[in-house]
Amino acid sequence: MSYHHEDENAPSDFFASLEANWVRQEKLQTDSSSSHGTFVATLKDELRRITRFVNDKQKAVELSAKALFLRANAVVSATSTGESRVPVQESYATVQDLKRSTRKIVEDCLALQDFYTQCRAILSESAFSADETFGRRQQQQVDNCSSLVHQAMPKAHLNSSLVCVVSDIYHALRKAEEQIILLQNNSNAGGDGDSPLWQAPSSFQRVTTKYWVSDQNLTKLMIVCAMEAPLLVYGRKGPLTSTNPRDASVSDGDKLWDSLATRITSIYFDSDDMSLYRERLKRAEGAQLLRVRWYGTTMPTGDKIIFVELKTHHEKWVANKSVKERALIQERDMLLFLQPVPWQREDAEQMVLRGKPKMKAEELVKATDLLLRMHNLVVNHKLTACVRSVYDRAAFQSSKSNDLRLTLDRNV
Repeated sequence: MSYHHEDENAPSDFFASLEANWVRQEKLQTDSSSSHGTFVATLKDELRRITRFVNDKQKAVELSAKALFLRANAVVSATSTGESRVPVQESYATVQDLKRSTRKIVEDCLALQDFYTQCRAILSESAFSADETFGRRQQQQVDNCSSLVHQAMPKAHLNSSLVCVVSDIYHALRKAEEQIILLQNNSNAGGDGDSPLWQAPSSFQRVTTKYWVSDQNLTKLMIVCAMEAPLLVYGRKGPLTSTNPRDASVSDGDKLWDSLATRITSIYFDSDDMSLYRERLKRAEGAQLLRVRWYGTTMPTGDKIIFVELKTHHEKWVANKSVKERALIQERDMLLFLQPVPWQREDAEQMVLRGKPKMKAEELVKATDLLLRMHNLVVNHKLTACVRSVYDRAAFQSSKSNDLRLTLDRNV
């Protein structure tokens, strides 16, 4: 689907009109003040029409997606017991129909994003040309056309509310398919209801690939991620979309980035000569990185928990894989951890237990070994805080598995 200015409710093709070319080619009338006023008035009117059109379309697409989610959730409920109220083949056909309908909604959203991107780019170019032209012709201060475009279209991407609904739809459809397979095998579908609350592992192997992505491609990227894995919100479980059929409202603001993304703050430690950084930069075998991290907008203090993390890089020819390990400690213990004084094993164990009092014996041994290794790194390299990073993260991952994790970091 694509949007054209010939559509009944679409904005006019202002940016391809003679007026835009008129400004670019500087074919202005002698009365530049009058010409400027005419251009600004036309630009403001077109910006209002474009933003109203895009906002109305976004709301319509989101409402359609929410209706699909309710249907998908109904299929999950219908297939959640061994005695399904609906024939298995009928449920399977419904799932396939919902997939097709969801793809159509995704296509509509991406087409709207393309339209918005084109409008924003061309109007920005026209406004910039106008500012240059009128700025040279007029001595007095004039309205900045580029600012008008930025105020009306501040973001390069659409609101992220739809991404949350698409994530819930595909998660529900995956769950329904799993249950249908169990029903076909005469097994008890049921399961544990909502997906469990995700807990970050203390140690895991990983292979990471990172990319830079422009804001105008953010909508497409987030939707593709949502189609592959559900949106994972730290400390929360269950769908992000209301299951109440009477709730037909649309989300205010940029839902994912305004209220669901996680603020992550990290402090990295290194020696005076940045030896850890240099080894990591060379990707040397055994290169390590030590940092402390916390989540949320408020810095933890006192007995609040922070995470001390150690990342170790291993080359492909080594039997071991690259690994990230983390230990939980109280914030008040951070100064003690950073003191360049050798520890006894008991020192590390007591700090581990203050961070997590209830631990099994085997877990306690591993956590103590890890914290002791990290403190020895501080002592041996005389590590101090050197870099602090802050960003907002959206993560897509099943709460039942750590096999695939897709993350987007913004506002770095």
